[in-house]
Amino acid sequence: MRSALAIAALAAAVAASSALGAGTASSGCPQGLIDYGGAKARVYCGPAKATVRLGTSVFKVVGGMCNRTATTILVNVGTIVIGKTTKPYPSYFGINVGPVPDTSLAKAKPAPRDGTYRGGIISISYRGKGYFARGDGVVTTLSSGRTKGTFTAKTIDGKPVSGSFTC
Repeated sequence: MRSALAIAALAAAVAASSALGAGTASSGCPQGLIDYGGAKARVYCGPAKATVRLGTSVFKVVGGMCNRTATTILVNVGTIVIGKTTKPYPSYFGINVGPVPDTSLAKAKPAPRDGTYRGGIISISYRGKGYFARGDGVVTTLSSGRTKGTFTAKTIDGKPVSGSFTC
C-alpha cells in the first residue's frame, strides 16, 4: 500500500515538474518519455547533478534539470520510471520543495528564496530500487538563488538520506 501511494504521489509530482518546463537538453541525451521494461520512464538532461547518501552508501546522479517558479523548486536528475518495470530502476534523484499545483503538495509552504524549508518530496532510485521520503521529515536548505541545496530526511522505510544538489 505504501509503495502504491508513493508511486502515485511521485508520478503526480513528476508530471507537475514536466509541465513547468522541459529544461535544456544536452547533445546525446534522449530527453523525454521512453518505454522502459513495460513501463514509461522520463529521462532528464542538463547540468543539474546530485550527491546522495542513502544509509551508508554514497552515490552521484548527473544529467538533470531544475525548474524554479516564484514559490517552488523542482529538481529531477537521471531517469525516473513511472510504474512497474521488468528492468532494474535506473539512477534517479528528485526533490520538490514548495507548492506543486494539482498534486498533494498544492498547499505546501512556498519556497520563494534561499533558506531552510521543512516538507516536500524526495525520490531516489539506486541500485535498481526506489526510495521515497515525504513530509515534515524532509528538510532542505536552498542557496545561491535557489540553484544549490542540501537535504536531510528519512525514507518511508526509515533509512536516513541526505546530500546536495546543484542546478
